[in-house]
Amino acid sequence: MGSFQSSRSEHVLTAIERLVPDTDTSGIETSASGPVAEFDKQALIAKMFGDYDLAREVAGLFLSYVSELVAAVRNALQHKNPVQLASAAQALKSSVANLGAEKLLRVVRELETMGQTQNLSGAEEAFQRLESGIKTVCGVLTSVSGKLQSWKILISDDDPVSLRMLQATLMKWGHDPIVTPDGKSALRILSSADPPRLAILDWMMPGLQGVEVCRELRKRIKSDYIYVILLTGREKTDDIIEGLDAGADDYMLKPFQPNELRIRIREGFRTLDRLAGAHAAASEQDDIPSDLLGREGILVSLKKELLQSIQNRTPLSAMMIQLDSYAALRDDFGQLIADLAGKEVASIVQSYVKPNDAFGRYDSDKLLLVLPGYQESQVLELARKVQSRLESAVVSADDTMLPVTACLGITWGFPSSLVHVEHVISITEKAIKQAQGGGRNNLVLLRMDSHTYGVNRHEAEPSPAPSRLDKELIVASRSGDLKRVKGLINSGARLDGSDNKGNTALMEAAFFKYPEVVQLLVDEGADVTRHNNAGDSALIEAIRAGHADVAQILLSRYSAADLKEDLPSLYRALVEASAYGKADVVKLVKRHLADHGCIPLKKKGDANP
Repeated sequence: MGSFQSSRSEHVLTAIERLVPDTDTSGIETSASGPVAEFDKQALIAKMFGDYDLAREVAGLFLSYVSELVAAVRNALQHKNPVQLASAAQALKSSVANLGAEKLLRVVRELETMGQTQNLSGAEEAFQRLESGIKTVCGVLTSVSGKLQSWKILISDDDPVSLRMLQATLMKWGHDPIVTPDGKSALRILSSADPPRLAILDWMMPGLQGVEVCRELRKRIKSDYIYVILLTGREKTDDIIEGLDAGADDYMLKPFQPNELRIRIREGFRTLDRLAGAHAAASEQDDIPSDLLGREGILVSLKKELLQSIQNRTPLSAMMIQLDSYAALRDDFGQLIADLAGKEVASIVQSYVKPNDAFGRYDSDKLLLVLPGYQESQVLELARKVQSRLESAVVSADDTMLPVTACLGITWGFPSSLVHVEHVISITEKAIKQAQGGGRNNLVLLRMDSHTYGVNRHEAEPSPAPSRLDKELIVASRSGDLKRVKGLINSGARLDGSDNKGNTALMEAAFFKYPEVVQLLVDEGADVTRHNNAGDSALIEAIRAGHADVAQILLSRYSAADLKEDLPSLYRALVEASAYGKADVVKLVKRHLADHGCIPLKKKGDANP
């Protein structure tokens, strides 16, 4: 049985273990009364093992979906349906338990018990307490997420019935739809200042067709990305490929299904958030510098600067800064002191950041600084200034002044086309280890051109452009056409060919729940550990969509080491699945982790978390 040694892995595994509490309510106090206690923001961040980015993501997800969960409970009570009440309360329970809102969880369990015992006496009063508690929790979560996930979305369709249905659906979900009946108007709005960041375009429209709007959009707009979903009645593979080649991010067949539309829009939001490089903290948060990028944000910045450096043949440097003895500070003096030490290091480094540089938090104890266009001597000069400032840095703990130091791992050079983001990170981490070998507050610089670039399993050598057969295989897998998939494989389509978002045939079949296609692709040798541009594997896609049968096929090909590398993404997907009431897939993954010795195997009769 495998076991994970790193403390971060242990934190993630502990969090996964606590997902989806058992439905047994024995021992739960069900006579609670009075208002639900205020939910604590810091408790949420602590439950997300100090990952503020994850806390923001979970908060935003809960806020976007909680109204539907509560509506399901309300509907069950209105119809006096105890079975429906138990089911609705169980779905809500998973979400509330993930947040760590214990008082609110008690009320939800109370309603669940009423449904299970078919005793609805006092249910209305309990529901009032539920609404009060939800309101309180949502207020706190809004301060964490920064804002509710309400977006301006452009919808363009010359069919007034289809247009009205789209508009009503988006408004029901809390979005702000901007309506236009033709392609020219759509292009004008999308090319204006402050345009909607997501657009749903009908293919066939007067003036400009949707695919033409998309093509023009990609030519004109180079800065803020606009996510485009094509809505079409065309089912031919050639048409779908034409739309994607024109720059569309996704497509849907008419007539649209609301649940499918929600999934596509949610994926669009996730992509836009990732491209924007969400900040690690809202401006009101006082424990993290407000201009500090989160992990995904700084990696996106690194990738952008890396591509620019390769294209323009200019130098690039990346500097990893790791706080010395972070774990010891946390264990001996508490999380607050460790965070204060991290803030002090971040503030020192940030004082040297220039407008064209990018600075962000790579991990709980690591910062990453991207320096485009710097000469090697300039990088070393900056590093030594940071090092000098750190020599006098301190934090106060119980009237004791504790020194704050950090090691710097740096890489610099003129990257070639073979260099990827993972290679740059690997070099900086190697430099960090060498620096730590020399003691506290040390620095080491390794040149890119002297480093042997290893092949990372998630980001190997640049893949060749997808062939026509590759694209057809992806489309056929997405539609679940098993016969067509077999024929394309026999004709030479590459199993791991990918589209413009890095999605492979296996990822598409997994997300849209075609277990027979998934099984075929896996049996033929498709790489289950491959990741798309968003860093998601087919397993992550299946879990997020709640497809337990597909996840089971993929998990059978995963080793403990594979799961270890995917833990943060795995946890995010499990949180999302449980938030949407997909308890089966969460329990499946937990059983698999238990079978591999990663989390304790829960025995019958064990207490609920």
